[in-house]
Amino acid sequence: MKIPLLPHCTPIGIDISRRSIKAAQLRRTSSGWQVKAAAVLPRREPGAAVDPEESRWILATLSRQGFSGARATLAAPSEKIMTGLVELPPAGTGAPFDQMVRMEFARVHRRDPESFELVCWPLPQSPARKTKSHLYAAAYGHADADELLDTLAQGGLSVEAVDTRSRALARACAPVLFDDSRISGILEVAWDRADLIILYGGVIVYERVLPDAGMCALSRPLSGLLGIDEDTLNVLLADPDLGGNTAEARSGLYESARGIISQYYASLAGELHAPFSYVAQQYPDSPAGNLLLAGDGASMRGLPEHLARALAMEVRVVSLTDLAECPRFLLARCSTGALTTAFGLAKFGK
Repeated sequence: MKIPLLPHCTPIGIDISRRSIKAAQLRRTSSGWQVKAAAVLPRREPGAAVDPEESRWILATLSRQGFSGARATLAAPSEKIMTGLVELPPAGTGAPFDQMVRMEFARVHRRDPESFELVCWPLPQSPARKTKSHLYAAAYGHADADELLDTLAQGGLSVEAVDTRSRALARACAPVLFDDSRISGILEVAWDRADLIILYGGVIVYERVLPDAGMCALSRPLSGLLGIDEDTLNVLLADPDLGGNTAEARSGLYESARGIISQYYASLAGELHAPFSYVAQQYPDSPAGNLLLAGDGASMRGLPEHLARALAMEVRVVSLTDLAECPRFLLARCSTGALTTAFGLAKFGK
């Protein structure tokens, strides 16, 4: 008798933030990718570093929610990542390429050249830099990585790879990004910040952390105004009427709340103008592509429409339902942008 083989599962993509832990695991099917398991877990102590006890809790909780094994791919904390441009040596000089990039990066960031892991990729040729070619590089310090990996290992997780958030997001969104000669972007709106990635021809050419553009910049003043806790407010922010078409929702108080939301959207759009203008100067003949929204804040009603008007480009939320087949029992969980980074981590090396 021929025994059927179980579908191969990816490692668990784990995205740890200040307030939550997002996880996704995939498997191959005849038609592409299928989400095997997906979860959003609250942090036991928001903002604190992960400790061995929380690591054990993560693995046990994920096991109960349908995840298989303990193999994982992790996103390095954005605040620990060093990034920058490195000029390529002239062709034919015989310079040791890898060593040159590492030494130059270490000089710029004032670090020991052997103290970090480095990944880099060439940028598309730009008319604004006709005589020079550049790499974009990102690095994660060994000491920071070892501390995090040792903690997770004590909880039973076997981390096979650590990636940057930007590369995980770009990998996840590749099927729905314009990857030709247009300039496109991905904006991940998290609780304490927003991360912007701009791509040209499918290659990351710019990234920036927007520390004042996170959901807390909106939630804190709104929760104080409305007298509700922030978790309840985050549910209301997905409602186009901010709580329904009730007399209370139509009151002056809720009109003030809608004004605060509009100001936040306008401020966020303003933060995006300069980066997109800079990249447009580097690639002046390239039309605008699309902007994809991910993260916990991607589902705020009216945000895509506001950014589309302000930036004059197509803006949409990207969720797991856009990227893979999702079982019916996971549809609600996979229909927001919260798990996009975890999805990209699960696809690492695929």
